[in-house]
Amino acid sequence: MVIVNESFARRNFPNEDPVGRYLKMGAGQPPLGATNRWGQSEWSQVVGVVSDVKSLHPQPEAVPEIYVPYWQWPMQNPTLLLRATGDPAAWMAAIRREAKAMIPNLPPPEIQSMDELISGTLAQPRLQTGLLGLFGLLALLLAAVGLYGVVALSVSQRTRELGIRIALGAQPRHMLALVLSQGVRLVSLGIGVGLLAALALTRVMRSLLYGVAPTDTLTLAGVAGLLLAVALLACWIPARRAARVDPLVALRHE
Repeated sequence: MVIVNESFARRNFPNEDPVGRYLKMGAGQPPLGATNRWGQSEWSQVVGVVSDVKSLHPQPEAVPEIYVPYWQWPMQNPTLLLRATGDPAAWMAAIRREAKAMIPNLPPPEIQSMDELISGTLAQPRLQTGLLGLFGLLALLLAAVGLYGVVALSVSQRTRELGIRIALGAQPRHMLALVLSQGVRLVSLGIGVGLLAALALTRVMRSLLYGVAPTDTLTLAGVAGLLLAVALLACWIPARRAARVDPLVALRHE
């Protein structure tokens, strides 16, 4: 006799009542009523259907499951779930004492609190997220340094032009806006391409996301704003240098 969950019933017995039906676990299709070498029936009758239980995973999902009585199918490594109030350490010590008293030669059971179990389950996603964050920070730093270099080189090459503009009456704020707009145009183009790539790649990285939708508008807007702020900061120093160009020096510049 076995009990199945709703996911198993929907997959294997669609549009019909699974209670009373027979199923066999493992390979082979012996005739109904056949027994194994221990005299147990090869086939099990479904006697009930229970609700789904989601797996302990950052993205929990219900999977088809079969529940078999322990004495009908003994497990080598059974798992016991205990809900209790009070100090978890005291309960762990009591369970170890009881297990030792029942079977002295049995190795002590491995006991974990739910917090420890969840922490272990999330260890790999946290590591992956940390590495992605580190690589993202390095990429942001390299992008900022590269953008600064491009704008600084542009200002150096346009020193004569900038000096002529100032000599003809351009104000420092105008020169500042001119250089900043050049950097902002480059960054805006990069952000647009990056958003399109992000919308495509986040579907592939869906398994690494927890509690965040792959197309979360707030996250995408925040990242775009951060990139724009870093770009403005990277362009600020060359822009200030352009605003302070001396027209006499600029006109003698080769």
